[in-house]
This record gives sequence, C-alpha cells and structure tokens, in this order.
Amino acid sequence: MNKWTIGTILGSALLAASKRSSGSISKRIQMPNNGICEMDEVLITEVSKVFHNEDIEYLQSLLTRKGIQNFEEFRNIVFGQRGDVNFTFPKSMIASFRLLSFDPGLSAEKELESLLREIVPKTWQQDTENVRFFVQDHTVDEYYWDDEAEEQLDHQVEVGRFYDRLDDYDFEWDENIPGNFEDGESNYGKTEVGEFYDSEEYWDEDDQREIVLDSIITSVWTRNPVLLDRIIQFLYSILIVHTLNLIKKDDTDWVSRNAGYTGEYYMNYTYPNMKITSNGFTKNLRGWDRQEPRVEIGSFGVLGLTTEKFYESINYFANIRTDRLFQMLLSSEMTTNTWDDGVTREFTITLKDLFHTVSFTARLNLGSLNALTFSGNLDVPGYIKTESKYKTGWFALFAYVNDVETNSSENHFIDVINKTPQWFQGWYKSRNTKKDKTKLRKR
Repeated sequence: MNKWTIGTILGSALLAASKRSSGSISKRIQMPNNGICEMDEVLITEVSKVFHNEDIEYLQSLLTRKGIQNFEEFRNIVFGQRGDVNFTFPKSMIASFRLLSFDPGLSAEKELESLLREIVPKTWQQDTENVRFFVQDHTVDEYYWDDEAEEQLDHQVEVGRFYDRLDDYDFEWDENIPGNFEDGESNYGKTEVGEFYDSEEYWDEDDQREIVLDSIITSVWTRNPVLLDRIIQFLYSILIVHTLNLIKKDDTDWVSRNAGYTGEYYMNYTYPNMKITSNGFTKNLRGWDRQEPRVEIGSFGVLGLTTEKFYESINYFANIRTDRLFQMLLSSEMTTNTWDDGVTREFTITLKDLFHTVSFTARLNLGSLNALTFSGNLDVPGYIKTESKYKTGWFALFAYVNDVETNSSENHFIDVINKTPQWFQGWYKSRNTKKDKTKLRKR
C-alpha cells in the first residue's frame, strides 16, 4: 500500500470524523465543484540554451495552442536532456499546459560570430589589411649539396610563413580557406597557412577573435569610418541589452559598484559606465542603487513629474524580447563625439517609439570595449513563462499535501498549500484543531 493510498484513507477517516463530531452543531465541509479542486500556476523558468530561428517559430505557434498534449514537445525543444519542468503538483493532476510568453535570450558569442562572418575576410586575396591572415618570418632548415665536401649540408634560413588567426573556429565561411601546409614544408610565396598557436602572436589566454576585431578596427579607423561605427554600434548594443536585462531583474549591484568613471573597462575590475536619460531625467549606471534620477540639464516640462516616469520607459524597453531589442538597437540612431585628444569618443544610442524615448551615453575606449565583450559575460539567459491548470479530487489533493508536509521541507509545504483553493487551506489548517472538552468536576 503506497503513501498516497494511505493518505486517501486517512482523508476519508478525517472527513467522517468531522461529520460526526460535536453532534448537531457539526458543519459539513463545503466543497465547491462537487469536490473537484481547480488550481492555476504560472512559472517563469530561466534557460541557458540558445534558441534558433526554427525554435522561436515553433514556440510562437504554441502561444495560440492549449492542452497537455503539447507538453512533451515543449519540454524537448526547451530543455532537451537538461531536465524537466518543475511542477508544484503531480503531472497526473495537470488539466492543461500552455506557453504564455518567452524570451530567447542573447548569446554575445553567437552574435559576435555573426559579425565576424560579415566583416572578416574569407580568403588571403580579400585580406588586403592582413586582418585575418598574416605573415611572420620562420626559421627552417635548408639542405643543399656541397660539391667540394661531396656531401649534403644544411643551414638555417628565414622564410615567411602564413598564419590564420581564426583557424580554430568553425564559422562556416562562404568560401574555401587555404589549407594547412605539410610539416617541414617551406610555404614562402604560397597561400597555405600555418596553425595560429605556432605563431609568435599566439598567447594562451588571448581570444583570437578579439585580436581579429582589434585589427579590423585599427585598419578601418581612418579608411572606413562608416564600417567602424557599425562595429561600435554592434558591440555597444550587446552591452546595452545586457545592462537592461540586469535592470529588469533588479540585479545591478555588481555593475553599479564596478562601473568606471570614464567608461573604461580594465582587467575585469570596471564596467563601462553609462548615462541613461529617460523622460527628462538622467541617472548614471555607476552607483545606480545609491542615487536618484535627476532632471536633465536643458529639459523642460518635467516639473511635477515623479521619478517613476524615469523608470517607465526604461522598463518598457527592458521587457522587449532580447532578440528584438538587439535589432532595435542596431537600427537606432547613434551619435558620436570625439574629444579634443582625438582618441576618446563618446557614443549615444537612442531607443525611441511613439511614446517612449531612452538614450544611453558612454565614453568608450574601443580596446576596452572589445576586452569586455570577449572576456566578460554579456550573455542574457532566456526564460519561459508557462501556465499550468490543475484539476483533481480533494481526497487526492489531501493525500499529496499531507505527504509533502510529512516528508519535505517547510518552505516546500508552504509553497504547495498556498496554491490550493482557499476553502481547502482553511479546512486543512483547522482539521487537527481539537476543542477543549475538559469538564468542570462536580462538587
């Protein structure tokens, strides 16, 4: 006999006892819906996987479909082998399960790969700036026949060897990349490339993509300022999506403490600072939790408005799906301002629609921004918001709640009992309350 059966029998006994106790003054348990308990539960489950386009289309189709028959498909595509959805009540009690909303998240590494596919040369002929492919002198042994000595001699010579900074990354380039040379073969004047880790440029802790991106920025600094601005907007947009996600989750302690005064990022100790302006108010990311929004200089018409108006537009954009928000940032207006030193640049990206406007301004050191993007964790995890509707008899519900109370933690029990109907909670909490039946002794 399992514990659920025991609980059901116990529940029946308690019900009978409650009817018999106290004679005529006893009250029947009022059970709506003929003793059927109905419960709802909304779960927001954070997931770390990256959703592909086909996954997004599938999940969107579930928005308009209801029913438990979709649950297995949903679980497989969202969680795969990672586990199951955590339900408060047993699956046997589930009457329907549906997707309310979801956010696919943002993978900074995946987005950077897409940027590299677009801007990094795919062949040696395309790489006129030596951004991806480069040549370094390499010492090799050369053998020759000495007629006087009548023997084969060797000496060392310096030859140029080609290397590919991205040889370890499978970016599925559109064109064929020259293959590696054979060991011991001199490739001077050829287009074969050597392993990057054999080059003098290789460092164990460096990210090869960061080197490529730094080289691209250096090569286009003066030659192609339009491309340079596109790269900066791409990286800055990733940073803004990450920041808005932290603001939405009310998880800004780390970034608030470590935002640099000048917006520079160095050795993982500081985070690029931003000035965020919304509805005539402004606030710095540094010290975000320790300062109130202030009226932006030059703004009019904000007197009498509360600081809640500052957060209103920020929260609006922060709650947009991250993939759509990222695309909005890429297509939004970006202004730049170069300081007198000719090196420091200030960037402002403005998000705007008919009712909301928010701008993000930071002085960014380009190399520092690259280092943050590659070395920092700017990924935004996705989440799934689901609704489960439960329907079961109150005997079965009692058996499960009683088992949780007996064998699980107090917090788990509280979470379970709070999701049951009010009439069930009242009965369950009072069922063991015994009336004081002590009688006065007769003299």
